[in-house]
Amino acid sequence: MDAFINNHDYVRVTDMGHITEVQYMEHWNRTCPILKLNRSEYLVKSTGEIGEFKQSETRKDNMNSLRQSFKRLSYLINANFKGVGNELWITMTYRENMTDRVQARKDFDKFFKAIQISLSENMGENTRGHLEYVKAVEPQERGAWHFHMLVKFPLMKKVYIDNDTYAKIWKHGITKVKRPDKTDNMGAYFTSYLTNVAIDCDDDGYLYTEEDEKRAEELMEAPGASPVLTDTRDQSKKVVKGGRLHMYESGMQLHNHSKGIKMPKRKDMKFKRAQKMYGFKPENLTLRKSLKIEDTENDFENVLIIEQYNSEVWNESSFLAKREFWAQHLMRAQEEEADDWRIEFFQNELDKFERKYERIRAYEEHVSAEKNGIA
Repeated sequence: MDAFINNHDYVRVTDMGHITEVQYMEHWNRTCPILKLNRSEYLVKSTGEIGEFKQSETRKDNMNSLRQSFKRLSYLINANFKGVGNELWITMTYRENMTDRVQARKDFDKFFKAIQISLSENMGENTRGHLEYVKAVEPQERGAWHFHMLVKFPLMKKVYIDNDTYAKIWKHGITKVKRPDKTDNMGAYFTSYLTNVAIDCDDDGYLYTEEDEKRAEELMEAPGASPVLTDTRDQSKKVVKGGRLHMYESGMQLHNHSKGIKMPKRKDMKFKRAQKMYGFKPENLTLRKSLKIEDTENDFENVLIIEQYNSEVWNESSFLAKREFWAQHLMRAQEEEADDWRIEFFQNELDKFERKYERIRAYEEHVSAEKNGIA
């Protein structure tokens, strides 16, 4: 929808170092009516009553909770990883169909301790061999588990450890070690592997077999999945976004991290102050969402705007940069009392951004009316 954050609007800022996320809601709920006592019970503040949380049997019954978990994971990764020379991405798989979560966790703990010993012997304890990590689990369609681990060596500028070193220690299946790709949003890039499902296709974008088509249809109908196949940069694959969400079991721990991983910081403040404090500009914009949320059952609606800024990105063609460009031209033309045609031109260009979806809806309604013989 056509909505923008104004300077005096209150926003919630998530500081992840080089990435800053700004979230605006037209209506904030700043008071929580309950106090969580433990995993299963809560206290109603107004009455003093003790209530019990309803535990969903599977995570597919609570996709919102699952998405929030991955959002927090994305924040955590962006606050600690950038795809630089001292970072590695390690994937560990099982050759057997490992479905026992407890045993899988024991296998990982044993593997990590062995890695620490190996690094200590080869690089020195608490020196170059010191590492920090974020680890996440990924369920496969056959039921087995994969581990993905982002690792960083804070005391080194560059690191290389060959795949055989990890494979000999892991022993349960295949390991893959690579350097993370440099990207504007490492968190989104990493979590996409955990939530999406890729399907092979030919050069023309068609799935190879009827079995592939059936698999794609089943995935798109799964809870939390997008109902359409999405193209990727790799033309040999298409993706079902969210196609893996229904595979996560209820109550499982999706990710954890080492003690030295820093947490992102969150603050509430006016947008103008946030711009000054964190120094982001329209040219730093890398992501923007503007949504209208409607709850017809409770006669409630809200406006949500999310914007992410990356201090290492400068894009003069970003949506907000172009909007600012035409807004400044319009303001100067009005101050200079320029010709009406000039002011109208700048206003029209600005409207392409500020009234983008309004114009699209008007065009669609016009086309529909023409088809029905109304216009």
